Amino acid sequence: MIMAQDTNRSIEVSLTLPGSGYRYHIQEVRQVGDELWLLTQIEPKGIGTTAITTAKAKVDVKVPATLAKARLRQLVAGKTWSWGENSADTVFLEKGRALPANFTKAPLLYQRKADKADKVDKAANPDAAALWIFIMPKEKRMDEAEARKLADSHGATLTQHLGAIGMFFAKATPAQAAKIEADPRVSSAEKDR
Repeated sequence: MIMAQDTNRSIEVSLTLPGSGYRYHIQEVRQVGDELWLLTQIEPKGIGTTAITTAKAKVDVKVPATLAKARLRQLVAGKTWSWGENSADTVFLEKGRALPANFTKAPLLYQRKADKADKVDKAANPDAAALWIFIMPKEKRMDEAEARKLADSHGATLTQHLGAIGMFFAKATPAQAAKIEADPRVSSAEKDR
């Protein structure tokens, strides 16, 4: 029996993000049937512009020759804003939900290696104040004065308010951030990297 040769395939995907303050990359590529499924990740990287931007992620992957032109589907983790729709080729994963079983059981063709931005400094104090990003649901967005009052009430310091895209930044300890995130006017919180 003759086995088909593997071939290199350059995979590039893009996604519309609410600003330049995010990183977007491909975490994994798996063969699901006759398609290539990508697990992509969105992560806050700091304060960026508020202009909507299109981010691209690209990897080179060795795939079976039969998948050289296979359809790409992406599962997107880390979305915290309230706009953007699922499509046939892009599915946004809900926070806390498991990956589809057919993805996790599929053959792994590529896995991203951790870069310097992903590595945790083990000597750092985990209880120290850091910059946090707080996302506000569209129907409960606070103005800057309300966000400042919420941060102040828990001992945190508001550093920037981006009401148009539903987020604000505050310097807080993990405990303070958890209290702010528990407020019903906040849908999620993430530590800035």
